[in-house]
Amino acid sequence: MSLKFKINVKIQKTAKFMEVCGTHTFAISKFGLKNFYAGKIDFLSGPGCPVCVTDGEDIDYIAGLAKNEDNIIVSFGDMLRVPSGDENVSLEKLKKNNVKTVYSAVDVLNIAEKNPEKNVIFLAAGFETTAPLAAGIIIDAYKRKIKNFYVFSVLKKIIPALNSLLKQKKINADGFILPGHVCTVTGYKSFEFISENYKIPCVVAGFEFAGLKNAVDVLYGLYREKKTELVNCYGAVTAEGNVKALKTISEVFEEDDVKWRGLGNISKSGLKIKMRYEKFDALRKFVLKSPLKPSKKAAKCICGKLFTGRYKPSDCPSFAKECTPLTPVGPCMVSGEGVCASYYKYGDRNEK
Repeated sequence: MSLKFKINVKIQKTAKFMEVCGTHTFAISKFGLKNFYAGKIDFLSGPGCPVCVTDGEDIDYIAGLAKNEDNIIVSFGDMLRVPSGDENVSLEKLKKNNVKTVYSAVDVLNIAEKNPEKNVIFLAAGFETTAPLAAGIIIDAYKRKIKNFYVFSVLKKIIPALNSLLKQKKINADGFILPGHVCTVTGYKSFEFISENYKIPCVVAGFEFAGLKNAVDVLYGLYREKKTELVNCYGAVTAEGNVKALKTISEVFEEDDVKWRGLGNISKSGLKIKMRYEKFDALRKFVLKSPLKPSKKAAKCICGKLFTGRYKPSDCPSFAKECTPLTPVGPCMVSGEGVCASYYKYGDRNEK
């Protein structure tokens, strides 16, 4: 169902709404929606930050590759700051010649071509939104016959994860604010299982104040009237999604069972490289020893417990103390989409 007009709703009941996008997590705090709906709506943060849900063993694996002088690790964004099992080892702390931040797909392959004597390994992280980009890079590398380029895919699919968590009754939410960016790729129909199978209302929301607040009002209207529908409140989203992007993903990747930080192994929730492009798969090329043992600080981090909405950052003994944006203990404080970073930045430090 697509809705293009505003519903004015008088808030009357308390509800628990889960946002499934790290950008929404920040926007809800930034725009003061928690205060606006205080006592009426409790906003829960789901597994919507790809950096945060990347399993610790995957971080250890890529950090191990980065220690080898023959390798260059390239990555977008915050993944470089996530600590490995050894608190003294993160990608950003290793030699700059071995680790490079990139800002476009062009940069990734250019580094490989300019360093033919090195193994250039791209750390591909994200959900359905960034998967087409990673797939496109691999297709381009195939066409350009680049022989020293590899991809370590920690790409994940949010839809199987939500289905698994709801099936296991690990999430207790009265409604879902669905990720607008993911829905532009997958289409909103792919999320209808939430309303149809679990009888929970959902809205697809944008990211600006007016659109996001309107979506929350619409969701509360559905909740109050006991309607279990999915309503699209984001004009950029269609029912079927981006068919070309989905085709590109399917060309390069296939579903795989993968581990999520704090959530364990989730069936068909990952994307691994297909056999046709296996020569670009880092996992087939590089074998490392067992993962590092978590440090004492890392052992206290509750980041992995935050993705079902049962805990909040203020429940963590390290939050805003030894764990801050300058001294992050876990990925939820590192990432620009992490719930801990959001709570710290916008002062939600005492919220339970």
